[in-house]
Amino acid sequence: MGAALALVGFIVYLVGWVMVVWLAFRDSVWWGLGCFFVPFVALYFVITHWDEAKKGFFTTLAGAVLIFAGAMATPTRPRPPVVVQPQQAQASIIPATTTHATFDAVTQQAPEPPPRPVRVEEPPQPMFSQVYADNKTKLYYPKDCANHPENAYLLAKSVAVSQGFKPAECK
Repeated sequence: MGAALALVGFIVYLVGWVMVVWLAFRDSVWWGLGCFFVPFVALYFVITHWDEAKKGFFTTLAGAVLIFAGAMATPTRPRPPVVVQPQQAQASIIPATTTHATFDAVTQQAPEPPPRPVRVEEPPQPMFSQVYADNKTKLYYPKDCANHPENAYLLAKSVAVSQGFKPAECK
């Protein structure tokens, strides 16, 4: 019951606060920003603009009273006392361990190590053929061509083809 009352009080409080901030913004942007961000400016605004802001102030005050009443109505339950009861000793399922090595552990041979993994060589990756592309003429020249234009730039042949460049003869 108390939590529901506090929740209703919080909603009423927010409605009243929004009413005051709304009036402050209607008066001027500076009042609105001050009420929104600076503590106690809203209270000063309510005092100086009492005729317009009293309804929002009383709504906020009613919400605060409901929050306080909800907090007071929330029952506080004392923790139940912890009663320590002696427990009966139960036989352990796990056998008692020893701190010394057993005969079997000393005489047993070490297992063979696993075989080494077979190393597989990866096939060589294909090299992209590179070309010089000229933006002005939309032509591309082989990389080994010495007569490409100076403004050409190096890129993959597949990129040049996908961008619409046409092959040019190397002279």
